[in-house]
Amino acid sequence: SSAGLMMKQQQQQQDSSFFYIATLGNSGGFVAQSLRSNLAMKQFTEDDQRALKKQLKAQKKDKDKDETWVAMMRAVSFYWMRHRSSFPWRLLPRLTAEERMQKLVNHVVLENELTNKHLLHSNLERHMGLDYARLHPMTFTVAVAKDSNSSGSGNGDSDNGKEEEEAKEKQPRKYAWPKALTDDVVLAGVAGGDAQDGECKRQAGAKWIIKPTQRSCGEGVHLWRGSSLGELAKHLDGERPTTEFVVQRYIDNPFCFQGRKFDIRVYVLLVPGTAAKPGLRAYYHRGYIRIGGADYAANRDNLANRNAHVTNFHVQR
Repeated sequence: SSAGLMMKQQQQQQDSSFFYIATLGNSGGFVAQSLRSNLAMKQFTEDDQRALKKQLKAQKKDKDKDETWVAMMRAVSFYWMRHRSSFPWRLLPRLTAEERMQKLVNHVVLENELTNKHLLHSNLERHMGLDYARLHPMTFTVAVAKDSNSSGSGNGDSDNGKEEEEAKEKQPRKYAWPKALTDDVVLAGVAGGDAQDGECKRQAGAKWIIKPTQRSCGEGVHLWRGSSLGELAKHLDGERPTTEFVVQRYIDNPFCFQGRKFDIRVYVLLVPGTAAKPGLRAYYHRGYIRIGGADYAANRDNLANRNAHVTNFHVQR
């Protein structure tokens, strides 16, 4: 019967449908549970990997590490990796076009152009042109200069060499300041002649939000207020070992929900079409909001209270 045939096809699909979770971090545990319960997929376990390697050894292909990955890529249809670099993108051409169309990975090539804060800032600035400065808070990328704390060639194997390295780490670092980032801008948060406007603003100082460029989950994001590049350099020295930051003018009067800061997160999945149905298909989630854990007005000038200023749920929990 048609019902029996459908059940047989579903069973065959379940038998050959594996997923691979590289780490339980980055919501991996939740994804694994969802794939098992909602799609009846089976996890490609360490036992499955050992069996695959044993099979390749019998075929005398085990000496090629890439061959192991290629075989696993053919067996597994869904990948959940914490880092983009964990997936062997260079091996995709070894799969057929049809095989590649059947694979789902939670990363894309060059996604760091959007996920790295410095690269996102640079790309938006280049793409939007003059509109970027008009529609976006003043933003700079500040990095430790390449020659910062450089010293002579000490003997790293000796106690003296170790002491030299420790002493060098305690020295103030040099920073490659963007030309437009001046003492007046740091103090007032505006560029050009506007920086001289308003003695009250100059006395109070502008608020800035500082974000390490290559971290996630709100790690290292904090607020700062000062009056000069020297003060900013001293502050950033306390953020070691991080060497690159996005420094952005803080929006001091945000739109709040029930008196608290919030952001909106929406997920969209774009799927390429087929020869029969070309184009892109979009699947989206209605989204949700993330709310700060503390009242914003009460903590507006309490820059140390990240619960009021940073809505990332890794900070809030």
